[in-house]
Amino acid sequence: MLGLGSSLITSNTPLNLTLLGTYTSDFSSDVDGWGDFGTFSGTQTLTANQSIGGESAALKVSYDQDETIQFGIKKDTPWGKNFEVGDFITVDYKFYMEDASPQDGTSFSAYFQAGSSFHSSRRVNVSGSDGAWVTSSATLQRISSGGNSDEMRFGFGFQLNAPGSGDAWYIKDIVIKHFR
Repeated sequence: MLGLGSSLITSNTPLNLTLLGTYTSDFSSDVDGWGDFGTFSGTQTLTANQSIGGESAALKVSYDQDETIQFGIKKDTPWGKNFEVGDFITVDYKFYMEDASPQDGTSFSAYFQAGSSFHSSRRVNVSGSDGAWVTSSATLQRISSGGNSDEMRFGFGFQLNAPGSGDAWYIKDIVIKHFR
């Protein structure tokens, strides 16, 4: 008989993260400091305090032309700390596409990322049908450095599954927490 024990060796060091900052959106009176990134083909317009689909106080993002590169909205972290490799970020939000047709004609796929570099963090993707609110909640980790490491971004990375000319999307109830 082999002398195998029944005990497991485990670490006594718990995962101990510190909350560095929290952002909670408020689009009831203005765009809450959000701006655009990557819009080169036309104009992206941000409009605060919009109502749609039974929800109010949403941010509306609309386009006057098809975009062909990575584009969307961004905001610097309001807590004065950059996202660093290894940090964890939780994100919760509601997302809505209004009577829009993605450029490929099939489905939408948007994302959230921490930092401006395309590969700087694992992304939270949200896909949804036109005319319905989608609630997203996830945890992601910053996996590489580069770009502006204090930016929070929501956007579209590929033209085919993004809104086109005349389309709009809405976002609200954003809560982002940054842990190290």
